[in-house]
Amino acid sequence: MFCGPALTARAARQHQEFCHGCPHGYHVNTPPPPRAPHYTLGGMVYYYYDCCFHTVVNGTYQVVAAPYGLSVLSLPVGYETLLYNNSFYYYYDGAYYRNYGTHFEIVPPALGMVVPYLPNYGVSYVYYNNHPAYYYNGYYYYEVPVYGGIAYKVVGYYHY
Repeated sequence: MFCGPALTARAARQHQEFCHGCPHGYHVNTPPPPRAPHYTLGGMVYYYYDCCFHTVVNGTYQVVAAPYGLSVLSLPVGYETLLYNNSFYYYYDGAYYRNYGTHFEIVPPALGMVVPYLPNYGVSYVYYNNHPAYYYNGYYYYEVPVYGGIAYKVVGYYHY
């Protein structure tokens, strides 16, 4: 469930106004801006700028999906509030956040969650359980009708 009057079309428009999407795997040869927030998780340093997470891969900066378990101090501009199983989640460009007091942690989605849009990049069109689906960052989504358009429901995950 989306909180407030968030309709799919509005959410997608807002997302487009703030960012142009993060082309995962895209390599950037220049270092991040000096004031770009940076975070460490599992020995890797992640930078957040241009509405995307970046990390060093083979000597260059690469755009990556938001890493699960990373803690950040604030939510990105344009996030959507979701209510699922009586808990609030915050969603932005394929990343799910939970509030833990003084910080927000990037968490995997729960099966059954519904989001207003999927990211512009990194999403694959696939079949899951013999149904058309979308795949992003380890999770499968089905399109579901909602008032005012289409949303996306988490229906499964890839077992590594």
